[in-house]
Amino acid sequence: MALPDSYQEYKKREFCNDIKCFVQMELNKHEAGSGKYEKVRGICSAACQFKGQDFEDWLKNNAFNLFKDGKTVDFEELRKQGADFSTTWKLHKWMTDNGYELGKKR
Repeated sequence: MALPDSYQEYKKREFCNDIKCFVQMELNKHEAGSGKYEKVRGICSAACQFKGQDFEDWLKNNAFNLFKDGKTVDFEELRKQGADFSTTWKLHKWMTDNGYELGKKR
């Protein structure tokens, strides 16, 4: 489902780049799809150092809204739905897998 027209979509790894995650900084040095890139990417998914709460706080501080089916949703709803907040990576994957989108006003 598309975001409302007045919103711009969250860019892939925007949080990780903004906070200068050391794994993301290493990932940025390699060509997407290369062996080195995939190896570093595996570290990201298996051992993310940032909690889902860190991601939630960053999203709020950067004026991102959470949407499902074009309607704004709060993070408490994610908790009720059983979202995995253990790491940023797991929370973002859960949101994506369950049809949630992130956007902020243009």
